[in-house]
Amino acid sequence: MKKTRPQTRPHAPSGAADEPLLTLALAAKRLRVSQHLVRRLTIRDGLRWTRIGRELRFKREWVEDFINRVER
Repeated sequence: MKKTRPQTRPHAPSGAADEPLLTLALAAKRLRVSQHLVRRLTIRDGLRWTRIGRELRFKREWVEDFINRVER
């Protein structure tokens, strides 16, 4: 019997479906920090993210909200 994988797609975060998500590298560039630090910020400081496959992705507004919250 042949095993088949279920036909599932990762769901996009709430909001506009056509809004491009930032990669880890682009989020790091926008925050002006290393990619390693961005990973730490997701765990330690609550930077919002979503996972597409194995990769972390970030909505631009999540990164901007994080910047505004930290600057206060």
